Amino acid sequence: MILIIEDDAQLALMLHLFFEEEGFAPQCALTAEEGLVLAQKHRPEVIVCDLHLPGISGMMLAAAVKGDPALSSTYLIAITESPSCEISEEALRAGFDLFIAKLFHPAEIVEQVQRIERKLLALEGADW
Repeated sequence: MILIIEDDAQLALMLHLFFEEEGFAPQCALTAEEGLVLAQKHRPEVIVCDLHLPGISGMMLAAAVKGDPALSSTYLIAITESPSCEISEEALRAGFDLFIAKLFHPAEIVEQVQRIERKLLALEGADW
């Protein structure tokens, strides 16, 4: 399962549709708090998360996910409108595995998740 945590409802919907078209079963949350509840309930293989969210930030969510033994192996992809080396490094330190600037085409994120899926399937024999 793919979890999308994005406070821009239009972008969240666009990502959701792109993932669905590729055969994934995405879930969406508009806040980190809602996303954390969904993550704990569904235990997604991948979380695509905006860094700048209302309330709990994406950075704090990453720390919570990586600190939860049931979720610590979840692959985290950070997306943000303000890409910089400092923010990228901070996101990686917080627990994100990949950092993508929001000036992306949704197919780019789908492609990255497909790569992750292939790696996980090869390593674990996981069923998506």
